[in-house]
Amino acid sequence: MLNMEVKGNLARLLATENLVVEHRNVETAMFNVVDRVLTLPMWKRASSDVYDMLVGHEVGHALYTPQKFGHDYGVPQTYINVVEDARIEKLMKRKFPGLSRNFFVGYKELDEQDFFCIGGRDLDSYTLIDRINLHFKIGAYSPMPFSVEEKELVDLVADAETFEDVVEATRRILAYTKEKEMEKVADIPDAEEMGNPSPMAQDGDSMTHEEMIEEAARRESADAEETGNEGTPTTGAGDLGGEFKSETDAAFTESAKDLTSQEYGETHYVEMPPLDIETFVVSNKTVMKDCDECYAEQSADSFQWADGDYMKYRKEAQKEVNYLVKEFEMKKSADQYARSSTAKTGVLDTSKLHTFKWNEDLFKKINVVPDGKNHGLIFVLDWSGSMGSILRNTVKQLLNIAWFCKKCQIPFDVYAFTNNYWVDRNFNYRDELYETSHPHHETVEGYIEIQSNFRMLNMVSFDGKSGKNLEKQLKNFWRIVGGEVMYCGYRNPAGYSLSGTPLNEAAISLTAIIPDFLKRNKVQKTNVVILSDGEAQSISYNRKLTWGGESKFGRRHIDHDCVLRDRQTGRVYPSFDGGYYSSGDLTTSTFLNAVRHRFPDINLIGIRLLNGRALHTAMASGRCETAYEKVQKQWKKEKTAAVPEFNGYQMMYFMSANDLHDDDTGIDVPEDATKTQIKNAFKKSLVKKGVNKKMLSSFATMVS
Repeated sequence: MLNMEVKGNLARLLATENLVVEHRNVETAMFNVVDRVLTLPMWKRASSDVYDMLVGHEVGHALYTPQKFGHDYGVPQTYINVVEDARIEKLMKRKFPGLSRNFFVGYKELDEQDFFCIGGRDLDSYTLIDRINLHFKIGAYSPMPFSVEEKELVDLVADAETFEDVVEATRRILAYTKEKEMEKVADIPDAEEMGNPSPMAQDGDSMTHEEMIEEAARRESADAEETGNEGTPTTGAGDLGGEFKSETDAAFTESAKDLTSQEYGETHYVEMPPLDIETFVVSNKTVMKDCDECYAEQSADSFQWADGDYMKYRKEAQKEVNYLVKEFEMKKSADQYARSSTAKTGVLDTSKLHTFKWNEDLFKKINVVPDGKNHGLIFVLDWSGSMGSILRNTVKQLLNIAWFCKKCQIPFDVYAFTNNYWVDRNFNYRDELYETSHPHHETVEGYIEIQSNFRMLNMVSFDGKSGKNLEKQLKNFWRIVGGEVMYCGYRNPAGYSLSGTPLNEAAISLTAIIPDFLKRNKVQKTNVVILSDGEAQSISYNRKLTWGGESKFGRRHIDHDCVLRDRQTGRVYPSFDGGYYSSGDLTTSTFLNAVRHRFPDINLIGIRLLNGRALHTAMASGRCETAYEKVQKQWKKEKTAAVPEFNGYQMMYFMSANDLHDDDTGIDVPEDATKTQIKNAFKKSLVKKGVNKKMLSSFATMVS
């Protein structure tokens, strides 16, 4: 089966613009010159060469055929079609010489299937416009018969460079054809010469030659009027308009319908909506304010355990933070050394002047180290209920990274995605209140629906310079975590409770978060790390539905018949395989790929926390069953595994949720423990520390 995405990309590349290409269950191709949307039929029965030929043809129309193509120029539309086809195909083959083969092979293949309906018929019997059509499509291997006069008109078509040239050539072809039709009528012998009374004679008199021509024209005009209501193009064809058309052009158009397949359902194209960061991001300033107001209302003694636990871990983590800084500096230096080069200064080295007779290198040299790109980090944290059991240890890793970034002056943001913020802060809401909440985008058919209860909580933000309130942010972050999962005896601000898993919405929100981060921090390279323990929940798109004869907007789940297109990049992605009813990871991967294509300079890293024997399930969700054995070996040995290009991520790290750094990294054995028990406990401790260091080292490599 042909890859629709590949063929769509071919059309976009040929058009040399961010053309939006749609494959729909239609019979003929269409191009919207305003929206720049090229709609192609699903030519399921076409070979690759035929498909490329048809795509090249339609892109030719998109590039070169003007909007005024359908206007009345005093000639039949089929004549215009034939000549315009010849022009745009010539221009496409000139622009892309490689297409010449596709046009040759494609038309030859279709001719062998008798797409022009010329099988067994004498080519001399065809009108000039039909022979011209066949000449420019299959004439390379099947020469058409032309008279000397006709050859001049064929050359006129071949030389057409503009649409005005097309119109002029068409008019001359029509005039020539009319003249030849008149000559045929004039060659009809008189009734007296035939020995029969004229059926057209009036009052016993025979009609003159001129009268016979007028009568023939009158009858042909009457036939045209009778058939004009059935769609026969009569406008502009003169008195004989109904007789002037291209049989082969009509036959090809009809035959091309057989290439399409009606067995496939309608394709629904969806788009990521434009988002205003002000509507869905709870700013770090707001998070701090919410915490200050909430915690100020409670006794300071309530936070003693949480704050003490934070300070304790801060002290314990310094070794690992310093290790991370050391790793970063080493890898950064190694990278700079690898990129360094030696250059001559143009200044003579006087110490080498005495060697001028045998040494040509007499100039001083310097070591040039090009500046590396400055980096930033966006960390996206799963704030779902399933993270509850591992959230505390996960956030410890974030604290390590935060302290590391502060020391190395790397700007970073930590976001937690949730769909509880608006609901919790409006706990006594009703349906009407819910519907009047501030939407994140316009309701437009085909837009992915980012529901109004979705938020990205900017828990921590550091600009790489001033760390004045960073400690306060981190302490509040730790308090929120403790209040959610440790039941520490105090309450958190409303809206910060664990929720569902709007990972898809979080991925889409990166289209607004990334450019904002780049603008605020003036970084060149952004590393985006998404940490989650599972798949995303379902997501819907806006669709117009009819209820009781009235058209209204509704929502429909993303499913296998939906295709994501991005007008900004011009890309059209493969259908959501399974969508709502299958793997959510594959749906998420489509959005992540779209983000990467919009921002090709980012590093998109995934960290998947796994419990028990969930590795196989996670690998299967990414259709990576073939690599499972290799990854499993690494997993058994190191309790972590790295898989490149997994589900939209440049790198996916699988980590054991049970082996994250926690309070139990020491050697815990009973007093009467055997040597074997002590040995196993020691190994377990080393594994946990090793996993932690691997993660930190990997991060250092990524940002260096």
